[in-house]
Amino acid sequence: MSIPQEVVLRSFKLLDIGYMAVMYFALGLFLAKMMDHFYGNVNSVRENYKSPSRKLAEVLGMVWLNGVVIYFMSNIASLVPFPFSGIYGYDHSKVRDFSNATVFVWSFLYYQNNFQAKVKALYRTTQPVKPRPVLSSRQLAAIRAQINRQIAQNRIQDRATIKALYESAVSQALVRAVEQARAAEAKLQQAQAQTQTQTLAQAQVQPQVPGQPPVRL
Repeated sequence: MSIPQEVVLRSFKLLDIGYMAVMYFALGLFLAKMMDHFYGNVNSVRENYKSPSRKLAEVLGMVWLNGVVIYFMSNIASLVPFPFSGIYGYDHSKVRDFSNATVFVWSFLYYQNNFQAKVKALYRTTQPVKPRPVLSSRQLAAIRAQINRQIAQNRIQDRATIKALYESAVSQALVRAVEQARAAEAKLQQAQAQTQTQTLAQAQVQPQVPGQPPVRL
């Protein structure tokens, strides 16, 4: 018994859609990792000290470059032939379900870790935050002296390792500064609460009438 041509064509179309989805996903994942390698690692400490205009310029530049890559790669991927094209009169070019390369765009942007880190850093800039502590020149000099002693003791010559050590030490110093600022703020809030409690207790005492003990409300 022969299979109706309509069933064969619809089966080819389902296979074609799945074939294009897998191809676009794999291509987007591969190019996302390539773009991560091209952009380089994002340092969260360094991002915190960039101005909002610079963060916005970097994100817009990455969006522009990603758009160019998406445009060209979508056109190139659409030229990849389908193995069953031409059988039973099936035309691969008429399948438009994935003509906009939705799966490719999603996988390409979702797996770009550095691009997402840049966008998150820009988003944090727009959020109201408390002023972050800044290390003084004396603290930075002490950090440099500490790193120089480690370099001399361990005979470190790799610049990347030295840079990582310095950034780690600065990050730890900033964390300690934040903890100290929070502790000072907590003490201040506690002192203010005690002052308010004492003021409220004094306000609840009526003025003393001569010859009578003080009366509380």
